[in-house]
Parts: sequence; structure tokens; C-alpha cells
Amino acid sequence: MESSILVRLLQVQAPKVWIATVLLLLWQSNLVFTEGGNIDFIEIFSGQAKVTQYWSEQGYRCCKVDLDYDECMDFNACGGFLLCAHLILNQVPDRCNLLAPVCGSWSAVSRGSTLRSYINPMGRHCPSVDSGNRMVSRCVLLILLMMSKNLRWLLEQPHQSLLPRHKRMEWLLNRVVFVHIVYFWMMHYNKKSPKRSMMLSNMSSISMLDLGVLTKKQRDIPDRLETTCKYLDKDGILRYQGNKQLKSTQFYSREFGKKLLEVYQAAQADSSRLDLRTRPEIDSRKTDRELFENLPLGDIWYESDCHKAFEYLYNSKYLRIPTSWAPTIQSFRTDLLEEVKRIESNPDGRDCI
Repeated sequence: MESSILVRLLQVQAPKVWIATVLLLLWQSNLVFTEGGNIDFIEIFSGQAKVTQYWSEQGYRCCKVDLDYDECMDFNACGGFLLCAHLILNQVPDRCNLLAPVCGSWSAVSRGSTLRSYINPMGRHCPSVDSGNRMVSRCVLLILLMMSKNLRWLLEQPHQSLLPRHKRMEWLLNRVVFVHIVYFWMMHYNKKSPKRSMMLSNMSSISMLDLGVLTKKQRDIPDRLETTCKYLDKDGILRYQGNKQLKSTQFYSREFGKKLLEVYQAAQADSSRLDLRTRPEIDSRKTDRELFENLPLGDIWYESDCHKAFEYLYNSKYLRIPTSWAPTIQSFRTDLLEEVKRIESNPDGRDCI
């Protein structure tokens, strides 16, 4: 018998606040959830969506999500975040997703303003840094949902990004999922800029992305895209600054989309799949509601604003909580609001949670 989504989220060690949020999403009467799924590939932070375009041409049913298309796709807003969760819940098992969260807050060039470092990857408290932290925490929550659906996933960043050092990402990599990491040059995939990149995935076949070092001919192409300019500061020290060409390096090429499809197909052909580092024991004699009630509130992942996503759904006029669950959800909400109040009464202690 197939396990429920609640049991599968427990198996990937999802926090209780995320489990509750997913349940409320499933109980929205205005949303459609297709049994067996009807989506093969989702590209989150898709930009020009060249990967989606190529996969679609190969017969895959695809979705793309990016703030550039519409404000409703703002990932750091409740609506955009829950839109991604809704799409994942409608995916066919064993399919694939690509995430490319905004790297500006995590790159080497921004560390002077973000104060991020290997020792302090969460950086200082300011709107832009908090936004970057929220985005990565939400990516981890979505990856947990993907794992509960037995999906494959890829997450791309520049090679110097500190994103893997984010506390939620470190927890995912070291405690929950076996994750493979590969470094490669984007210039191998018909890009005019070398751009050394990093890919994280639960597919070992991502090693196929590394096509080796760049040749002298590739490095010396006449129309190479220069993304930085040099200048001397007031003290005569040579500095580097990103130029208007830098933004164009965040877009993928069709060739890269083709290679990712080859990576995914190679992963499908490999029967020795091993994703989870451990599976918590679940009492099969208990109902989903009993399992949820016995689960401690625990860490509410405050920096992800998952509690706000829960409230967003809880206050929806389309919410239809099953009668047997109503007291349970009300009790959980009371505990959640008390925990949020406790955290917000001591802002200096948030990083210690």
C-alpha cells in the first residue's frame, strides 16, 4: 500500500510546520491535484527558460517559474512559494526539477556587504541578506517535498557560492540526503563567458557535466564575454567591478538543457538509487492524524517564513479542513503562534535556534 504524503514527509525529516503547510495546501478546494501527476519537469528561477524549452521539445510536460514572468511567481512571497509546492505535488514520481536560486547574496563579490563567510555563511541581518537566507531555506523545504515524491533534482550556483554552507542546506546534505556535487565550465555549453559553476543533485550522473578544463582556443575566443572591469581606487589599489554583461551569464543555453536531459536519462537507467541517509521509524499502527499530533513542534524554520505560508493558507476562504483534523490543526496553530511570538520577542537569539 502506498504511503501517505504525511508519512513520506516524516521519512525525509521534514519539519512539522512544513508538513502542516502541505496539508493545508492539499485541503484547498480551488486547487486541482492529479492522481499520478501530470508534470514531468519544473524549472524554478527559470529566466529565459532554455532548459524548459528543450525538454518540452523532447516531449516532457514542463512548467517554468520566475518573477520575471509575473509578480505571482515571487518565490519569497507566500503565493509564489506555494505555487512551486503545488506544482511539485502534481508531478509524476521519478521525474526531475531544476532550481537556480538567485546567487547575488552568496557570491564572492558581495561578501563585503553581506558579511557572509565560510565561518558565518548566514551573514549580517539586513533585508537583502535575510531575503537570500529565506530563499535558500524555502528551496530546502521544496527539496524535502521533492524527495517525498521520489523526484530527482538539480541545484545550480557559481562555484564560489556559499549557498551550500547555509545552515538548512548543510543539514540537508549531511543529515538527510546523499548529495553529489560537480564543478564545470559553462563555456563548454555554448556560452561566451567561462563561468565556473557548481551543481548539486541527488543524481550521481551529474558528473557528466564536467567536460574538463577549457582549452586555450576556448579561453581566447575573440568575442569572449567580459563580465568585470578593472579600476584603481583612491588608494591606488586595483579593484574589480561587475559590468552590465554579468547578468547575462545567469541564463542557460539549449546545449546545457540537452546535457541535463542526458544526465537525467542516465540516472533513470541506473537501478542502484540511494537517496536518503536514514529513514526514521514510523508506527504503521497510527493514523496520519495521530502521527501528526505526536510529532513535537520542534524547529519552525523561522527564517524561511514557513509560518507565514501556513497562515496564508489557513486564512484562505477555500480551505476545507476535514472535521476529524480541525481540533488538531487549531491546536497546532496555537502552538505555532506562541513559538513565533517567543522568537520575535528575542531577535538577537534567532540565529541560535
